[in-house]
Amino acid sequence: MKKEKVRQFIHLLAGFLILMHAFQAFEREDHNTAFVFMGVAILFLIVAGIHQWLERKFRKSDTFFFAVEAVALGCSAWQYKQEGLISMVTIVGVIAAFYVWVALYIFFLKSHRRHHRRHHRSSRRPSSDMSER
Repeated sequence: MKKEKVRQFIHLLAGFLILMHAFQAFEREDHNTAFVFMGVAILFLIVAGIHQWLERKFRKSDTFFFAVEAVALGCSAWQYKQEGLISMVTIVGVIAAFYVWVALYIFFLKSHRRHHRRHHRSSRRPSSDMSER
């Protein structure tokens, strides 16, 4: 349960960071960018809200959304670079790299555990020949 709450918080953090970028785009009167980032931020906040349901329905939902969040944060960092805000590029870029790492970690951790469980279960089952003796 604790891991799930941490992942939910990480989705919430991405939503708020992207939402902040959307509001800054509104202030610059870059409305197209603002609407795109606003929609993405709302999606991430919804994902944080329905995290438990998504995880039960779709096994790879966390990996997918962490990767999408990393791309959105990378786009945000790129826009900060275009504006010349180097400190924001560094902060958002590091956060985007963290999201990539989390997505890869969860992807490989879950696939490793699933492979290990299959192998472990098959070695513990008694064979049908042994039970007949």
